[in-house]
Amino acid sequence: MRRPRLGSRAGGLVLVIASLLMVSCGGTTSPKKTYGDKLTTWIGADVNALLRSWGPPTQTFPMPNGNTMLVYDSGGPTVVYPPTRGPLGISPGFVTSSNCRTRMEVDGLGRIVHWAFEGNCGD
Repeated sequence: MRRPRLGSRAGGLVLVIASLLMVSCGGTTSPKKTYGDKLTTWIGADVNALLRSWGPPTQTFPMPNGNTMLVYDSGGPTVVYPPTRGPLGISPGFVTSSNCRTRMEVDGLGRIVHWAFEGNCGD
């Protein structure tokens, strides 16, 4: 018995559809940016742009190399989750808070040349 043969148009259409399905399932979303990735975008930027965006720093320090260190401290609210009763018994409550310190080094030309952070900064 002879099998029916797909014409070249039908075969081409199947190939196009299969290709589209593979591309759509291929995970075309970009990975989430980390806090460090966001800070890296400031390297080379003018300090005035940072001040307009972030506001005044918490502290400013002159550095021995002539540069200036800007320090931004931020802390999220302390959230208290009380104990709750559920189908599996009582779950203990917990307290969560966030503290983040970001440092930006600015050179003599007013350009951001280095960054660092510590704490829970959203990564």
